[in-house]
Amino acid sequence: MKHFASLLIAIFSLFISPIHAESQRMEKIGKVNLGLAVSLHPRMSLFNFQHLGFYRVPLGLSPTEFDAAVAKGIASSPPSSPAPRIDDLNSKLSEIAEKKQLLFQKLTASESGNAAIRQQLSDLARQTREFCDERSELEFAMAHPELTAPDETRKVLAEIEREVMGILNEIAKGKKYDLVLNSTIPVPFGFPLTYHSGNTFGKGVSGVDQQLFYALFAGQDDPMNPQTPDERFSRWIQLTNHPDVQAFLPIKPWPLVIRGGEDFTKDVVEKLYARNRIPAEIMAAVSSAVAGFVSANPE
Repeated sequence: MKHFASLLIAIFSLFISPIHAESQRMEKIGKVNLGLAVSLHPRMSLFNFQHLGFYRVPLGLSPTEFDAAVAKGIASSPPSSPAPRIDDLNSKLSEIAEKKQLLFQKLTASESGNAAIRQQLSDLARQTREFCDERSELEFAMAHPELTAPDETRKVLAEIEREVMGILNEIAKGKKYDLVLNSTIPVPFGFPLTYHSGNTFGKGVSGVDQQLFYALFAGQDDPMNPQTPDERFSRWIQLTNHPDVQAFLPIKPWPLVIRGGEDFTKDVVEKLYARNRIPAEIMAAVSSAVAGFVSANPE
């Protein structure tokens, strides 16, 4: 009897072991602080957080060499190259203002005939925003020739994001994480939306001195800053972890789940539609649309 009980225990153990192992494997969840990761990208040591642009100098310069390179960039830049285009934009904006004034005068108390006028006003408002953004970016380029222009800044930030996300996915696959969560402080408005408006540039945050981070790549001791490298790295992490700074880092404030997990959005929508007695053909259409969106945006 004793041997029989032992045999049953052994068989039961063999049966549940694969289930337990699978359960343990499925519980492998990773998390990463994306804000911290991108803030420590070497190229971010060239990012001016106050004016929102990258210094046009290489890594590894001493403080004196850095200042000289920045001064050289300012001196060698043609100061008035965007000026003709800015004058042209100002002229176009004045013309739009006059057109809008005439259209407003044509509006009547009656709605008859007003639809076309309102559409024209909407089109003019869109053109105004586009021209104002372009003018802001050109004015920024003139005021800060030592920094990358807004369009180039956007490209560099996007490159940093792609590189960090690519590495993250490689590591996640190698470690066989089933789910990866983003532990960054969530910000309501951040990259890339932050950089789509020309009015944003030149209006960053003060108090974040990128030289603190940049100096670490020069391989030289800073006599003005006797802290050890790890102490300086820690200080940089503290500075860039502030919510006001996070909004300017090349990291989307969404999603919380970076990769993995089983998405059941389609099931929720289907049950919602069924409960509200939505016709089957409409349910099939929305189900297909949701499935297509989820498969196109798996992470």
